[in-house]
Amino acid sequence: MKKLLFFATLFAMTFLAKAQVPTEQSIAFNKKNPQGVVLVVSGYDINVVRDALQHRFEKTAALKGKKEKGGFYAYLNQQFADFSSKNLDIYTLVDANKKSGQATISILVSTGNENFISATNDAATFDRVKQFLAAFSTYLREYDINKKISEQNAVLSGLEKERKKMDSDIDKFRKQIADLQAQNLKREKEIESKTVEIERTKTKIQELTKMLQAAPVVPVEAAPAPQQ
Repeated sequence: MKKLLFFATLFAMTFLAKAQVPTEQSIAFNKKNPQGVVLVVSGYDINVVRDALQHRFEKTAALKGKKEKGGFYAYLNQQFADFSSKNLDIYTLVDANKKSGQATISILVSTGNENFISATNDAATFDRVKQFLAAFSTYLREYDINKKISEQNAVLSGLEKERKKMDSDIDKFRKQIADLQAQNLKREKEIESKTVEIERTKTKIQELTKMLQAAPVVPVEAAPAPQQ
C-alpha cells in the first residue's frame, strides 16, 4: 500500500513538473508584435481547445465575439471580470503544431485602439491573464470530458431508439405469429371437416357402385324391322 502511494505521488509530481504554464511572449498581430500571454496544451484536438476557449468567453462569461483576420477572435470593448472591471479589447488565437500535436493558446489584451497591455505597463491585469490561462487547463479538461459525455449520450439515445423499434418489431411479429397460428388452427379444422365430407362422399359413391353391380340385367328387345 505504501509503495502504491509512493508511485502515485511520484506520478503526480512528474505530471505537475511537465505541466505547461502560461508565459509572456511576443505575438504577431496586424503587422505588430505586442506582448501577450501564451499557453501550450497537449492531448487535445485543436477544435476542442478552440471551442472550449470560445465557450469560456461567450457562454460562461456571456461576451460577444467575432472572428478577425489572422484567425483571432475579438471581444471588443467588453468587461471580463477575470481580467478587469474596466472594458477591454480581448483577442484570442488557437494555433496547432502539426508535428508535436500541441495547441497554442494566445491572448492579447488592449485598453482600446490596439494599446496592448504588458507586464510593464499593467502588471496587475497582465498577471490576471496568466492566472486565467493557468486555470483554463482545468476548464479545458472538464469541457472535453463533458463533450465526450454528451457525444456518448447521443450515441446511447440512438441505440435506445433503435432497441425500442426492435422491441416494437418483436411485438408486431409476435402478434403476426399469433394471428398466423389462429389462422392455421382454423384451417386445420376446416381440413378435418373437409376430409370427413370427402370420406362420406367416397362412401356414397361406393354404395351406389355396389347397387349398380347388384341390379338384374334387363334384356334389350331388338327393334322391329321397317315395313316395305
